[in-house]
Amino acid sequence: MRRMKSFAGYAAAVLLAAIVIMTAGCAGGKTPTLSGESNPHFNSRDAAFIATGGEAGGPGVPPPNPAGESNESGESDESGGGGSPVADNDSDGAEAEGGVGNDFDDLEANDEFDDFDDFDEFDEFDDFGDFDEFDEFDRHDEDVFDPLRRYNRAMTTFNDRFYLWIMEPTASGYAKVMPEPVRSSIQRFFKNLGYPVRLVNNTLQLKGGAVLEETSRFLINSTMGVAGLFDPATSHFGLEARNEDFGQTLGHYGLGGGFHVVLPFFGPSNVRDSFGILVDGFLDPVYYIEGIYPGLAIKGGEGLNYASLNLGEYERLTADAIDLYIFLRNAYEQNREKQIAE
Repeated sequence: MRRMKSFAGYAAAVLLAAIVIMTAGCAGGKTPTLSGESNPHFNSRDAAFIATGGEAGGPGVPPPNPAGESNESGESDESGGGGSPVADNDSDGAEAEGGVGNDFDDLEANDEFDDFDDFDEFDEFDDFGDFDEFDEFDRHDEDVFDPLRRYNRAMTTFNDRFYLWIMEPTASGYAKVMPEPVRSSIQRFFKNLGYPVRLVNNTLQLKGGAVLEETSRFLINSTMGVAGLFDPATSHFGLEARNEDFGQTLGHYGLGGGFHVVLPFFGPSNVRDSFGILVDGFLDPVYYIEGIYPGLAIKGGEGLNYASLNLGEYERLTADAIDLYIFLRNAYEQNREKQIAE
């Protein structure tokens, strides 16, 4: 119904414009000038009619009004036989200006606007009435057992601000004064130093091949690689690190992660993996240097060095997150499941 009203309004507007043009032309004593540039319906039939000054210009062209023959208003045509035709009000201007109205007849014949009737049976926007991505997001969120939700959200915000406001600017400044090759060597040194953690957990999971590979890597990188500053085990011998931690070991034997926990500075975790971090701490040589606090300071330096090698990764990871906490929680849990399955 709205489309019919819109089309009727459009036709009425065009018809009114045609009447105004004819009236202005008659008032000036001459036929209004039509051109192909100003009138999209201008055709050769109209041109022939205008060129002959009102004489028949071809098939379908209305004949001129005979001299002295009066129109329905009672006024005679003073132009004689060569005057401009006067629109017949009863015909609603159908033949005005030599065929402008006929174009509307062609539109009615083609009935091209009937194509829009197909939309009565299809409305793509109605499909969204049954789907709300945010409701679906909330329902999925409610299915997860998360008793520490409020704490976790607060700690996620804290960690996010700490990284963006403190860690990343510091790491960026550190990267400017410390060449990347040096920072990469420091990262390799700490990775080589973590051999005991990987050795014990690969052994506990009965992965004999990984134990041999890790031991070979440690011996090669500690000697040829100058205490792990370089990694010839990978570049020359193709030996890749087999990263395993105690949380993965517990998961390997079927222990679930439990509810989610966000740790200060460490980020997303769960009950199983938090306990695993504690156990792995007793295997890390860093904490045996001078005690727990110097060890924590050294691990903090390692984290700063790692961040300097991965500037911008956190922003790219979380750029499209609708809910930062839910996004990080789900990403962590899915990644841990994948690591345990490997």
